[in-house]
Amino acid sequence: MGVREIEKSYHDMLKSVEKLVKKEGKTLREAIDIAEDKLFKRGGLEQEHAKQISAEVQRDLGSLGETIAEAKASFREKWELDSRYLSESAWDTLSRIADSVADKTTLAMMTLNRELQGRIADATSRLHEREHQDHRDWQSDHKMWLDDIAIWQKEYDRAEKDLVAIQSALQQRKEELDRHRQAIKTHEYIDQVHEQDIARSEKDPDNPVIQVIITGNAEGYAEMKARHREDAELHQALAQDHRKVISLITRLHKIVLSR
Repeated sequence: MGVREIEKSYHDMLKSVEKLVKKEGKTLREAIDIAEDKLFKRGGLEQEHAKQISAEVQRDLGSLGETIAEAKASFREKWELDSRYLSESAWDTLSRIADSVADKTTLAMMTLNRELQGRIADATSRLHEREHQDHRDWQSDHKMWLDDIAIWQKEYDRAEKDLVAIQSALQQRKEELDRHRQAIKTHEYIDQVHEQDIARSEKDPDNPVIQVIITGNAEGYAEMKARHREDAELHQALAQDHRKVISLITRLHKIVLSR
């Protein structure tokens, strides 16, 4: 809460107390309680801040009550009030309130001041204890967060090494795909030669040279079938591996670059 807000709230409460005492005939105790409640409900302040402003007003009125018999000119010099609150308007308002109740409530203000000191001490103690607890909680959070960061940094270091290994593995997969491609090309050429031999034997079945080739290709044909089956199985395995790896890398890319 800023100094200007505190000062404005202080003056607003003084005005409320003056109005309640002079115009509505409230006792000082009643006026302060009502003004404090109004400051909390209508002033947009937290209850703790409203109580602190009320405490300032009560302390100042109590101090004024204790020295009401002294000359006002000298009282202002002795008054223990923060200079940022003690403007001319604040002084005049407090003086008017004191004048209104001086004859019948000087003792009440003195009693109020003593009560207030106890309330201020209790409120300050509670405030400090809450702040101490907050500090302990924050310290615990900070320790946990720093531990997390240390773990995450190590994990990122391992991830960088993993990425290097992944890059090497991707290169190996590319080389494997290239070998698979070359094997397919070779097998395709062999299949074409075999197909041409069959076509020639069908056109010239009595040619002895062609018959020798066909006889030799009979054994080769069984090998071609087995080789093609192996190529199909390998291709299926490569396809599954490729889809899985590329899907994971694509997801990782989106996640890492999304921030």
